[in-house]
Amino acid sequence: AAKALHNEIFKEMQAAGDALTKAEREYNAAKEAQQRAVLGKSPLAPNVLILQRELADANIEAIPVCDVVRIDDPDWQPIIESFLGATNIQALLVQETDERRAFQIARQSRTYDSKIVRASKYAHRASPPAGSELIRGDNEAAVHYLRAKLGDFRRAASEDECFKHRFAMTQDGMLLADGEIMRKKTIHPTDFKIGPVTADTRAAAAAQVSE
Repeated sequence: AAKALHNEIFKEMQAAGDALTKAEREYNAAKEAQQRAVLGKSPLAPNVLILQRELADANIEAIPVCDVVRIDDPDWQPIIESFLGATNIQALLVQETDERRAFQIARQSRTYDSKIVRASKYAHRASPPAGSELIRGDNEAAVHYLRAKLGDFRRAASEDECFKHRFAMTQDGMLLADGEIMRKKTIHPTDFKIGPVTADTRAAAAAQVSE
């Protein structure tokens, strides 16, 4: 009986410890989101934050791609962000001298599904594929990376224009890709990850910390 009681108490203590660790992690993530919002940057996904911290602990600067690029036409940003996806938009850019070490850290990371971009592979690229020139920024590797992900998609204003191209997208989320047709849900401006955050995003980040 005493052993059973001891095991039960141990399980409860372990559960309490796990809950505390989770709460601390959520608080730190919310606090970091608020700090980024103050700087005009969108919050990063928890798995991205964890990997970025692990890289920082090894003195590796990992820059979120979304922090150093922009989309020059806001009317096209909802579908472009939707097409690219958060994993690519929030990928962490590391310099060539840190790539091997970053690989090793990612291999031992506590998290999964975060991307690291090797700057050396995207530093110098040819002229942008047609349709991706709206992606711009001061960091060439980040710009070229997202342009490569967007690929050969052309922006189309109508159905007829879509069918003139092998790859095309419309502002309302229609994709035509090499024989396939798909409707994709666009991203609401309050959820943009590229470019300065909105006042609503800043207020939401502040509310999370105060809860």
